[in-house]
Amino acid sequence: MEKTYEIRVFGKVQGVGYRNYVNKIATSKNIKGKIENKEDGSVSIFACMKDDFIDSFVDDLKVGNTYSKVSCIKVEEVEDNILDDYKDFFIAY
Repeated sequence: MEKTYEIRVFGKVQGVGYRNYVNKIATSKNIKGKIENKEDGSVSIFACMKDDFIDSFVDDLKVGNTYSKVSCIKVEEVEDNILDDYKDFFIAY
């Protein structure tokens, strides 16, 4: 069963290639959704995936790439499947 999550990632995650890293991970796991920078320095991810993928995906988000440093991740399940129209994962600019 697919579920939709809103994930906020805090730390050194902007200007270091973190969104590209997440895009590659999400694409490899067939996760639909998007990632975007937020004004407070965090990134916001909306992700639609099989519910048994969330723990693995969050583990990947914690690791990050060479230049990032994740300090906190907040995950919230979103009731409405707002990502029905997305066919893949993308970086929002």
